Amino acid sequence: MFDVDKWQEILTTIRHNKLRTFLTGFSVAWGIFMLMVLLGSGNGLAHGVEYQFRDDAINSIWVSTGQTSLPYKGMQPGRAILLNNRDFADIKDHVDGVEYITGRFYISGDVTVSYRDQYGTFDIRCVHPDHRYLEKTIVTGGRFIDQLDLDQYRKVAVIGAAVEEALFKTRPALGRYIKVNGIPFKVVGTFRDEGGQGEMEKIYLPITTGQRVFNGADRVAQIMLTTGDAGLAESQAMTQEITAGLAARHRFDPEDPRAVFVRNNNEFFQRILQIITGIRAFVWLIGLGTILAGVVGVSNIMMITVQERTREIGVRKALGATP
Repeated sequence: MFDVDKWQEILTTIRHNKLRTFLTGFSVAWGIFMLMVLLGSGNGLAHGVEYQFRDDAINSIWVSTGQTSLPYKGMQPGRAILLNNRDFADIKDHVDGVEYITGRFYISGDVTVSYRDQYGTFDIRCVHPDHRYLEKTIVTGGRFIDQLDLDQYRKVAVIGAAVEEALFKTRPALGRYIKVNGIPFKVVGTFRDEGGQGEMEKIYLPITTGQRVFNGADRVAQIMLTTGDAGLAESQAMTQEITAGLAARHRFDPEDPRAVFVRNNNEFFQRILQIITGIRAFVWLIGLGTILAGVVGVSNIMMITVQERTREIGVRKALGATP
């Protein structure tokens, strides 16, 4: 039952001890608030780091060209190491654990893309069919580049949603021809990408076609591959095997850190996870310390209150107050 006398006594005590009541409530509220802020900040940081990996496969290795910085077998440093189709084939055929693999060839200079009276400048990437798995490309219409496109040097293109909107407006893009530096390519697919607007302003062409049409010879700017279910140690062994193979073919010191750049996203992501785990543990430690400090403060106030009320209760009972 609702006891009016008890609530009146509580309210009277609060009015007589306004500062004490405020400090007690503030201590509890501040401890909870700081814990929420710290946990929110820690989780926000963790999600922010994980968001940076949304566009690329986490279990991937990226190989890029570089320039030698160490002398090797009588050759001076400063030589440019250029990747080629043979490097791609060797990694694909001889490195164990490769799940998906693609090369990239970029068209140099300003590339103008047009459809009828619409023009634009977009990033052109000449790639292999597996590229869609490395960049998490989501095909929304038609298809992606396939092996027949490479074998037959087809002039086909897969365009991003932003390219489709810029060139075709509301018209359908599939089956129509765009011109890349004046050369017609048939649109066989459209895509969107989790990487955002910038990733959807790209056009993908078959790498063999790009190399032939745009004077690329057999050059490859990057080689990217996924490692499947391989653990960190296995992916690191693959990285070493790739580096050793490239060093043997291009004749540079395998210990040269600048000859080629091999980025192991498995290793990088594990480091990030360790940092995130440490941050979360630190946040919980600080948050619990804040709560503990609030508990100590409230306990001190309660002890003082009990000491004061003990005398008051004794007087009241002496006057005939009920328990």
